[in-house]
Amino acid sequence: MEVNNKVSKFRMYLPQILASTAKNLLILDIGLAVAFPTIAIPPLLGTVEGQEDEVFHFTAEEASWFGSLAFICTPIGRYLLGTIVTWREVALICLTIPVFTVIAICFVPETPLWLLSRGREKQARKSLQWLRGWVKPEVVEKEFLELQRYSTNSNRCNPCQKSDQTCTHPPPTLIEKMKELIRKRSLKPMFIVTMFFFFCQFSGMSGMRPYLVQIFQAYGAPVNPNWATVVTGLLKFLANIVCTVGVKFIGKRLISLVSIAGTAICCIAIGFYANIVLPPGWSSFDKHTNVPGDGTFPMVMFFALSFITSVGMIPVPWMLLSEVFPFKSRATSAGIVAALCYIMIFISTKTYLNLERSLGLDGTIWFYGIVAVLGFLFFYFFLPETENRSLEDIEIHFSTQKLTNIDIKKKSSEDSNVVEKKTDPSVENGLSGCDNKAYTDKY
Repeated sequence: MEVNNKVSKFRMYLPQILASTAKNLLILDIGLAVAFPTIAIPPLLGTVEGQEDEVFHFTAEEASWFGSLAFICTPIGRYLLGTIVTWREVALICLTIPVFTVIAICFVPETPLWLLSRGREKQARKSLQWLRGWVKPEVVEKEFLELQRYSTNSNRCNPCQKSDQTCTHPPPTLIEKMKELIRKRSLKPMFIVTMFFFFCQFSGMSGMRPYLVQIFQAYGAPVNPNWATVVTGLLKFLANIVCTVGVKFIGKRLISLVSIAGTAICCIAIGFYANIVLPPGWSSFDKHTNVPGDGTFPMVMFFALSFITSVGMIPVPWMLLSEVFPFKSRATSAGIVAALCYIMIFISTKTYLNLERSLGLDGTIWFYGIVAVLGFLFFYFFLPETENRSLEDIEIHFSTQKLTNIDIKKKSSEDSNVVEKKTDPSVENGLSGCDNKAYTDKY
């Protein structure tokens, strides 16, 4: 009996494990691409000794392009590899990871909501059963009906939503889809998430990431700069785990506020150290042998910065992409905002050299700190809490409430009670019990 229970539990969690593995491999693909410039730039720039004679060499300007081009190309393991192998071998390793990613993705089904939007209800139910651990249909019946109602209502055209009728009109044209993008229920979350990405990329580690090895060297880190970057990678990994657990208890809003407040403190503290200890004109793009100070304080602050940014600022906006946009414009809106994010990463990494030349090491990190302070104010006044809110709750909120209203009401919970009693005629017709005022043309 005990063996059967263990097998049953394993079957329940295996789908989540497979999905998580595919997701983590995708993240690893991105992480390797992001980390590769960090490994390759220092030996090619000459700020650290390479493990072999280099045929290629970078100027500071070329290094800034190399560190940022990967991000501008995205929209159209640092982990330990840079210490163990050369940058050429890292490039070969990066070629193999996508192969395993493709294999893992083959075992993950389409999402139930996407299948419902295509009228494939049987496959949607099976997908939901798979995601919940190959459970029986009756186990997911209530959740499936809620998804079905939300999908049915979201797929109706605006006139049918207003009149609360079953929609028999043809699918929306490209022009109609573009019109959906300029509705308030799409524009407001697009503005919030885009600004979230902006404050994330221009206040934390993003701009400095490709140059971390030479930055640690410029601040005189008391350990090997390569190993210091390994520690930052491990801290980022640990922070992602803390974020995954933390949002369940304190929500996305609070964890974002804590993250960006910590970012501001770390940046300002590092800026004061650079201003007091390092000589004027000190640059991370020059090779240094004798660095003033012991470098322990800025190294610890950089470690803290790496951890605190990865606890909230980096992962949370990617979570919001799948939550805050209305169903009709979700794919397009999320794609636009994600593309803007990578453009901002490109700008932040490309301009790091210019900022350092203009403002110095202290001025650059102070600039990031000031942006973080502004980001804290923005989060405080405009970032709503989406944790424990349904997609329907979030869509109604952005359709009906002002941008400064950050309290998303749990309206769908009341609707679910109505569904169980079968007292609402719109529900019996398979439509959502939500207030259709949220879908008027004015919104």
